[in-house]
Amino acid sequence: MIISCNTSELNKALQTIQRAISSKPSTPIFSGAHLIAKNNTLELQAMDMNIAISAKIEAMISEEGNIVVSAKKFSELIRRLDQESISISQDKEKNLLVVIAGKSEYKLPLMNEEDYPKFPDFVAEKTISIEEEKISDLIKKTI
Repeated sequence: MIISCNTSELNKALQTIQRAISSKPSTPIFSGAHLIAKNNTLELQAMDMNIAISAKIEAMISEEGNIVVSAKKFSELIRRLDQESISISQDKEKNLLVVIAGKSEYKLPLMNEEDYPKFPDFVAEKTISIEEEKISDLIKKTI
């Protein structure tokens, strides 16, 4: 897997999926974020036994693939980067995620993606879309 993406969009997507990760997961794989790169889209997934959350961002995909990395460590790293865009790749020999931001390079250990459960399918008969800011405002007004 080799991708380039906007750091702030990735950070926002990671913050979204973090809500599905328990502070004490039932199994270690549930502490991971599943990254799926294909068709110029990076999809991030997180789940536990009760909730599953997915977020998608646009990305330049040079090589498609999927990995599972510690959501906490990856999120902390991305949050601290001040570069506008980053490059993410997989070192298959050493089983590492490599993040390049400017002149800096970071490496995080990968988890076994085969252990990650299949993301649940959800088919809705009707859907609505509401901008994040509007729904947040509505919730604040309701509270």
